[in-house]
Amino acid sequence: MYVLQIHITSSTIETIGVGAFNGLYTIGCLILAGNRISNISGHAFSGILNIGEIIIEHNHIRHLETEALLSQAWRTRFRDNTLITKVK
Repeated sequence: MYVLQIHITSSTIETIGVGAFNGLYTIGCLILAGNRISNISGHAFSGILNIGEIIIEHNHIRHLETEALLSQAWRTRFRDNTLITKVK
């Protein structure tokens, strides 16, 4: 399935789990902004085969597994998040 943009904003989501976006093979831009996200699991974005950009901003990230950053995105942007205290 192709999706131009996904905006998840101002929600109570706290965790982006493994394979959270499975089945969405192509996404132009994924925006996770102004949420309560504190945990991003490794391979959270691995189900997305083709993605242009991931924007993660204004969240409360405390735990970030480095595998989460190994996506197919040509650009991943972290901005104005609470301090990341644990990177695995």
